[in-house]
Amino acid sequence: MNRWIFLRHGESEANRARVFSGHHDVALTHRGREQASRAGLEIQTLLSGTPLNAVWSSDLQRAQETADRALQAAEINIPVRTHPGFRERHLGEWQGQSIDVLKASGERDILHTWTGSAPGGESLAALSLRATELLVTIRVDGPVLLVGHGGLIRALLGLLDDTPLEQIGQLNIPNAVPIERTIADDRWHKILSALTR
Repeated sequence: MNRWIFLRHGESEANRARVFSGHHDVALTHRGREQASRAGLEIQTLLSGTPLNAVWSSDLQRAQETADRALQAAEINIPVRTHPGFRERHLGEWQGQSIDVLKASGERDILHTWTGSAPGGESLAALSLRATELLVTIRVDGPVLLVGHGGLIRALLGLLDDTPLEQIGQLNIPNAVPIERTIADDRWHKILSALTR
C-alpha cells in the first residue's frame, strides 16, 4: 500500500477568464500561486514528517509551478518529474473557448460523460487510459504527490473510488486542495486492465 496525494494546479489565467484551456500552456494567476503555497503547507501537515518518495507533475506550466511552490512551502527538497501523460484532457476545438457560452448552449454537457468529447478532443475514457498507462510504470515506495489538472484527477479518483463511469465527469475537483488516497500496489494495473477490456 502507498499513499498518493493528488493536487490540482492553482487558479490559472484560463480559470479566471472562464475559458477551457486543455493542452494550452497557461500561467497561474497571483491567486493561483498563493493557493499553491497554501497547498504545500497542507501537504506538510498530511505527511507529518514522513518523507515524500516522489513528485510527478503534468509538463504544463500551471501544474509545474504549483508543484514547485507547494514543495517550497512544505520545505520538501526533491525533484519534480514531469510527463505529458499527466496533462489535462485535450479539448480540441473548445480550447480557448468560453465555458459559459458552451454551458448555455448545452454543448458542454458532453464533457460530463465517460466517452464523449469536445470536437477533436479527448474523452475521459481516453484521458484515463493515457494516464494509467503511465502510472503502471511508476515504481514507488512511500508517499507520492501527483500534481495535475481537474479532468485528470477527476478521472483517476473516480476510478480509484469505483464511481460509476457516467458519474465521474460530474466530480468536483477544486484548485490546489490536496486529496489523499491509500492505494494497493497493484491498483493501477487492475484499473488499466479494466480500461482495456
